[in-house]
Amino acid sequence: MELSNRRGATATAAVALVSALLVVPVNPAWAAIGPWASTTSYPIQVAGDACVERSDTVYCVGGFDANGHDYTNTYYAALSPTGIGNWTPTTPYPEAVDSSGCAVWSSTIYCVGGENATNVLSNVYEAPLSASGIGKWTGAGAYPQTIAATKCITNAGYIYCIGGFDLTGDETNAVYYSSLSNGLSSWSKSAPYPLAINSESCVVQNSTVYCVAGNEESGLPQFPTANVEWAPLGPTGAGPWTQTWAYPNALSAVSCVLQSIYIYCAGGFNLNAVSSNRVYYTSIVSVGVSPWVNATVYPTAFDDSSCVSDFSNMYCVAGRTYSGGSQIHTVGVAYYAPLSGPASSTTSTASSTGASSTSSTVPEFSGWALFLAMLVSATLVAVVGPIRARARATTG
Repeated sequence: MELSNRRGATATAAVALVSALLVVPVNPAWAAIGPWASTTSYPIQVAGDACVERSDTVYCVGGFDANGHDYTNTYYAALSPTGIGNWTPTTPYPEAVDSSGCAVWSSTIYCVGGENATNVLSNVYEAPLSASGIGKWTGAGAYPQTIAATKCITNAGYIYCIGGFDLTGDETNAVYYSSLSNGLSSWSKSAPYPLAINSESCVVQNSTVYCVAGNEESGLPQFPTANVEWAPLGPTGAGPWTQTWAYPNALSAVSCVLQSIYIYCAGGFNLNAVSSNRVYYTSIVSVGVSPWVNATVYPTAFDDSSCVSDFSNMYCVAGRTYSGGSQIHTVGVAYYAPLSGPASSTTSTASSTGASSTSSTVPEFSGWALFLAMLVSATLVAVVGPIRARARATTG
């Protein structure tokens, strides 16, 4: 719809102001990442593995290899400032799977759906976590539809799963949630995500979820998107959803982690399925997130990896790498990097609850820069409309 002249002039002025402010979006000295260093390789060369962190331990489930073979394998390893420790096999998953939506709450891991060579699943499994690995897997309430590449997160005793694709390969904007207080037995529908999406990456801070990029389907074909959306979480679901500063590139299968008020995202693949080595970070503000900033590039181009954080370091496990041509490789390499954002002003609940939520009173901007950034963000939301960058795909 064509804008009026007045609205068009206001939008132009707002964009000009944004350009002028881009030089001071975040204090890089407070939110840098790196350098990246290699650490203990994953025992198998896979992508689409699902990893979670609890009590300075990483637990990983499934994955697919370069031949399309899916795995029931699960492993765990200790996390430390010197990287990932030795990987130890633990209780196999009940079925071969990749791209499952796994999340942890308290001392339990929950894995939702996923796919393998023959099926997209609606099965949900849970298992206890301990220093000795993953315990026995048991079935939980089945997901309302077949789903893979959904993103599941937990907060305040609830699990929320966002998007994904079904048995026909179609993306969905459906969001479902469930209480975990008496076991995961049934699901309820929440406000839909603004896009039909899969392979987005989401983090939670202070009962708010922030979802980054992903593979969008607005009809056919599918294509990566740069959209970033956020929503409050509660006992009645997630929403309403609001767009905020777009990711610098339209990518799918990026992997993001949280440290204090900062979100760090790495990798992903573009319209041509080519993997990226780019890493970006942003800070959480009252109107979503601030403009994204370049960070130290990853040692190799990758996507479909699973990255976790112990709130001090970012650890990325395995993944896929593709640079064009006919060869797609899955890898077992793992890298880690220190996150130098300011420490949280309150104790993280990750160790005791498994939540990825923390809080901080450390400002990410100087006073004037924060005020101007929030003013510009509010202007864009009210006048310019959502910022969105995406590319058209050539294949489904």
